[in-house]
Amino acid sequence: MEIYLDLKELRTFAMLADELNFTHVAERQNTVQSAISAQISKLEDSLGQQLVSRGRGKKVALTPDGETFLVYVRRILTLSEEAAEAVQ
Repeated sequence: MEIYLDLKELRTFAMLADELNFTHVAERQNTVQSAISAQISKLEDSLGQQLVSRGRGKKVALTPDGETFLVYVRRILTLSEEAAEAVQ
């Protein structure tokens, strides 16, 4: 099974890992909280893993799988930026 990782979703996930607040990430991206939540849910669905624990009255936190995935996300985003810079 091939998994497609969207760079926008990966950036959103990395921002959420830094902020641990959906509303703050939405403000930074000039969108609404529900759009951020949808991006994270789509990413989790693609991977078949919960990356972020959240819920009403619960503090947002990365799951152990989310922590592991974040290391790769940061590497992917850095490599993506390097690739774009190399050809510009």
